[in-house]
Amino acid sequence: MEERLDKDADKLFQKSEKKHMLNANQVQNAIGIKLDSLSKLLKLYPYDAHGQPGQMLKPVSEKDIEPVHVICPASMQCQTMSCNQRSIHMDTRDRDVPRVTFIKGTKIYDRVHVLSGKCTTCETKYYADHESSQHNGVQGGRT
Repeated sequence: MEERLDKDADKLFQKSEKKHMLNANQVQNAIGIKLDSLSKLLKLYPYDAHGQPGQMLKPVSEKDIEPVHVICPASMQCQTMSCNQRSIHMDTRDRDVPRVTFIKGTKIYDRVHVLSGKCTTCETKYYADHESSQHNGVQGGRT
């Protein structure tokens, strides 16, 4: 199991569990217990509390497992020289975030969030398709 998960296996362990101190068998057991608990939590476990077969698993709908799309700036840090790669912050309140129809290939996704960011130092605004900055009260933009 650990081999199949590769580096993602480390994400199943907290630092306090000290995975590096466990042998391969202990790691496999710990991963099995975690995945078993998760399947029960998500109600994806076809057996009852006594280990007897219970209800069959329901089919999984594509709609239920499709990803959540968000349109956001490509940068996470301010790109101006003076800000020294300071992180950008969300520029819109949650209630004001626009939701749009997003077309990706042949699929249409409704109510996709469009986020923008802003550097709190130089006030450059970052959007998914361009940046906009203000220098001495004059607004300029780059695409």
